[in-house]
Amino acid sequence: RFSIDLKSRLNIDKELIQQVVALKKPVILELNHETRSAHWGSLLKPSKQYKETKVLRDFASANNISGFLIAELFVDDDNTFLQFNPNVGPNLPCYISQLKGDSNLIIGLGIPPYGILIKNTCAYNFAELNSIVDFYYVESRRINPCLPDVFNGVVPVGKTEHGTNYYLGLEEISEILSETQIDKKKLVYVLQFGPYEKDVPKMKSYHHVCTNQYNCSTWCIENTKNFFSKGVFVRKQNAGCSIAYFELDDIQNECGCGAFIGVKNIVAGYRGGEMQPCAKFDVKSSTLI
Repeated sequence: RFSIDLKSRLNIDKELIQQVVALKKPVILELNHETRSAHWGSLLKPSKQYKETKVLRDFASANNISGFLIAELFVDDDNTFLQFNPNVGPNLPCYISQLKGDSNLIIGLGIPPYGILIKNTCAYNFAELNSIVDFYYVESRRINPCLPDVFNGVVPVGKTEHGTNYYLGLEEISEILSETQIDKKKLVYVLQFGPYEKDVPKMKSYHHVCTNQYNCSTWCIENTKNFFSKGVFVRKQNAGCSIAYFELDDIQNECGCGAFIGVKNIVAGYRGGEMQPCAKFDVKSSTLI
């Protein structure tokens, strides 16, 4: 847990952060706020002086934090993501420059997959952002519903026809990005992990799949081929790869193919390895990949 409020007060799980830092790997914290996107609209006014940037930079320096990921700039709800605060886009570069200061902080910027936002230079002025952002975190989480009769997952690699059974997939997201000025060498694709049950917001885990606690008619369950194909896709984009919710994988080897068999297939596809199928894991498939 790591968040900051409009009075620049930090709310942190210091013990957890210390445990992660102790792994001796670069640690990048995602900036969270209780009011989510509303925080940025309230904060990024044309004052040009943002107190929280120094608070965050000092915290990073004192706790061996390598950088920050700025996300949830705009409302991404299905019905309201078209609405955004006009303060955010124009003042974001100034905020990032102040956050970085003269430090070596790594700054990532979350990018929604919707063309109406990322093609809008008033929201994302990539011509200005490219020089100060170190990587772009391309979101693909929570963008499609679970439709078990159409696809065995929720975010395919391939494209679908627009209509009742439309899915926004990775290939289409890539095409949308290509129509912007974003620096393609700085892209990191976020790959969503975990099974879903139709019309149930809470995600499931592969524990349920491996122990036969699922219903094929109402669940969307990606298989090893799906995950391998996503790793291959990101590799061909010459982009970085981030796996969200990897803790929902078969972490206890209940499917009998080794722990983290799903993650291993993403990594194999990304690194040019071979796919590792798993019978108890691969319980659903579809023509759409």
